[in-house]
Amino acid sequence: MLMLTDNSHIKYFLLQVFIMPAIRATAARLTDPSKSIPPNRMTAAFNNMKEVCPDTIRLYASCVSNNHGAGVLEKGSCEAEFQAVKDCFRGVRG
Repeated sequence: MLMLTDNSHIKYFLLQVFIMPAIRATAARLTDPSKSIPPNRMTAAFNNMKEVCPDTIRLYASCVSNNHGAGVLEKGSCEAEFQAVKDCFRGVRG
C-alpha cells in the first residue's frame, strides 16, 4: 500500500484526476490537430461579440489608452464608451 504523508495524498489525487488528463488531452491536440476541443460557451460568445462590436470595443480601448497615457484615467472617465460596449454585448447575447 502506498503511504503518503501530510497533504501529499491530496496532491496525488489532484495530479491523477485533474492534471494528468489535461496534459494528455493537450498532448493529443498538439500531435493531432483534428482532436481539438471546440470553444466553450463563453469563448464562443466572446468571439461573436468581437465580430459584432469591433467599433465600440475599439473606441472604448482607445479612450482607456488615451486617458491612461495622459495620466487622467479615473473611474468613469470612459463611461459613455463603456456603456456602448456593454449595450452592444447585451444585444449580441440577447
